[in-house]
Amino acid sequence: ICEANYGAQDHLLPRYTFSACKSIVSLAIGILCDQGSLRTSDKLIDLFPDRVNAVSRLRMSSLTVEHLLTMRSGIIFNELESQTDEDWIKCFLNSGFNFEPGQQFQYNSLNTYMLSAIVVQKSGMSLTEFLKKHLFDAMDIRNFHWETCPRGIEIGGWGLYMHPHDL
Repeated sequence: ICEANYGAQDHLLPRYTFSACKSIVSLAIGILCDQGSLRTSDKLIDLFPDRVNAVSRLRMSSLTVEHLLTMRSGIIFNELESQTDEDWIKCFLNSGFNFEPGQQFQYNSLNTYMLSAIVVQKSGMSLTEFLKKHLFDAMDIRNFHWETCPRGIEIGGWGLYMHPHDL
């Protein structure tokens, strides 16, 4: 109905999507579930068995994909702490808890980062390659960029740039 640009805004340039990109990562997880490659009940320790130490394996035994999707993981490791280490998967999986998984909601963008890492693990593709193949090409979304962690995995919880019309 209406399109407006203010000041020096250029509607032809990609925009930072902030946390709206979390929904796009959730779509990728849904696609993996529809393909039968993943279930929301899958446990993180089973998805990343080589990244969890013995103590964390016991503590993390109940943490599932669903807990990540619903921001109910209880994990302490967060955005600020991610800036101090290059292996975010290891830090997440060996972090402590603020509460037991599933007990309450706590917004933490690193939950979505782990969903991005799951897409990489299960598909053998980067998150952007997976989305391009299974979603973006079909929707004619061509101009996008996703920031990555030091290990090259798309951040998931932030860092996506795309056109507002595509979003």
